[in-house]
Amino acid sequence: MTAKIWNEISDCPNSGKFLIYILENDKVMKSEFRPIANSGMTTKTLDFLKNRGLVEIEEIFKPYHTYWITLTDKGYNVALKYKAISDIENGITPEPENNYNSSKESVSVMKKT
Repeated sequence: MTAKIWNEISDCPNSGKFLIYILENDKVMKSEFRPIANSGMTTKTLDFLKNRGLVEIEEIFKPYHTYWITLTDKGYNVALKYKAISDIENGITPEPENNYNSSKESVSVMKKT
């Protein structure tokens, strides 16, 4: 993770929590962020993450108007690093990184086997 991305994430309240939440839940509805931030802050944070290429937002109109949020490959890698840093700050030993292939797809395949 570059210093630029780290500084930007640090400057946007809740963005790190959002990245970790999406990382741990794979695909989430926008409304799931209510316990983390109010509606206005959620929209601002998701726009911030989307503009940096860290998340994708899919808008669904039927049967209900819903927004689904997922991590991009870049967002996945940033979220892994952010989670490791957060774990260290909280006294938790982070899981070792898988440096040979860190795409979301390879990790999903590895989890299934």
